[in-house]
Amino acid sequence: MASRPDSEPPASTTGLLKRVFAATLGRIRSVMPDAVANALLTTCGMIVLVTPLALWVAWTKQIFFSVLIGGIVAFLIALAVIATAPDGEF
Repeated sequence: MASRPDSEPPASTTGLLKRVFAATLGRIRSVMPDAVANALLTTCGMIVLVTPLALWVAWTKQIFFSVLIGGIVAFLIALAVIATAPDGEF
C-alpha cells in the first residue's frame, strides 16, 4: 500500500523526546521566579568560570572527570535557563 505524499511522516522518538523535554523545561521556567533564575545563572556561571582552573590542578583522573562532568552539567543548566526564558529577558 503506497503512502500519500501529503500525509505527515510518523513522529520519531528523537523528535518526541525533544518536544517533551522542551515542554517540561518551559513549564519549570514559567513557574520559576526571576530571582531564582538569576541566582541559578550566577551560580552556574561561577562554576563554569572556575572549571578550567580546577581541571588544571586536578591530580587524579577521577577528580579530573568529576570536575569536567560538573562543569558540563552547570553549562547545560545555564543554557536551559537561558533558552526557556521569556523573550527579551536575557
